[in-house]
Amino acid sequence: MNLAYLHVIHAGDEDLVARLRREWPTALLLNRAGAPLEARIADLDAGLADVVTVAAAALANPDLPARLQANAPLNAADPATFYGGDHTGYTDYPTLDAAQK
Repeated sequence: MNLAYLHVIHAGDEDLVARLRREWPTALLLNRAGAPLEARIADLDAGLADVVTVAAAALANPDLPARLQANAPLNAADPATFYGGDHTGYTDYPTLDAAQK
C-alpha cells in the first residue's frame, strides 16, 4: 500500500506492538493514551516507535520540549478546557520561565 506511516493506538498488547514494529518498514507512530511521558519516551529509546503522542502534555506545556530537556516539572492539564469554550487552557498555561519568576 506504500503508506508513509502506521498509527497504532496501544490497547495493552505489548507483543502485538512489538510484532508490528518488527514488520512495519516505515515510521510507526505510537499512541499510548494515558501513559506517563516517561513510558512514551522509553518507547522511542527502545526503538518501538518513531513518533509518540504527547496530547495533553503539549496542550498544558507550551514549552514542552524545553521542559523535557531540562527534566523540569510539567503543568497539570485541565481536561475541562480541552477543545471547547474560550481561550482558557490554550493561552494561559505558564511557561517554565514564567513559573520560576
